Amino acid sequence: RAERLFCSLADLAVRARPTLPELEALILSGALDWTGRTRPSLLLEARVANGVGASRRAPAGAGVARELVAPDGARLLPEAVAPMDLPALPEFAPAERVRGECRSTGLWFSAHPLEAFVPAESLRGVTPAAALPDRTGRRVAVAGLPCAWRRVGTRSGGAMLFLTLADRSGLAECALFPDAYRALAGALRGEVVRVEGRLDDTLGAVTLVVDRAKTLS
Repeated sequence: RAERLFCSLADLAVRARPTLPELEALILSGALDWTGRTRPSLLLEARVANGVGASRRAPAGAGVARELVAPDGARLLPEAVAPMDLPALPEFAPAERVRGECRSTGLWFSAHPLEAFVPAESLRGVTPAAALPDRTGRRVAVAGLPCAWRRVGTRSGGAMLFLTLADRSGLAECALFPDAYRALAGALRGEVVRVEGRLDDTLGAVTLVVDRAKTLS
């Protein structure tokens, strides 16, 4: 790239020689959106080229590509092209674009998952994580992406769960005591989860003690 910018997916594949998983991750993350092509179209070309082999199209009448040189002596290479003509595919829906970004990088760029995965009406009445310290002692609802879990055994032989949810404003720390954990474990496996309960402040740590939960996506 220091010598010249990449001009297409085929050009990148020939010059940088990424593995197919690396190329798919670049496409899903949006790193090749500059080509002006949809991500499904790019994925199709990457997978076809991986099986067939990308090629370079030599200019008409040219001899061996490696013998072509510029006036300054720099070697000229013919344009890299896909191994065959491929159809243009429609772009992923917004939610699928964000899922691809999350799978490939752990981050999102097209939109926040809370916007892409669930309708706005499902988020009505929720409290932003950043506002929780101001609502200690009250009953609140929080919606977010489960990003950390810790299962802890209790003295009685049961298990409770500490769960961290991430929304657009920050992190919400949640606790499910054994009865709630047994009843709600299945509802906590979604991409986006809504929980309800009472906010406790113990030694300066604000924790939502959950007694209701449901999967939003």
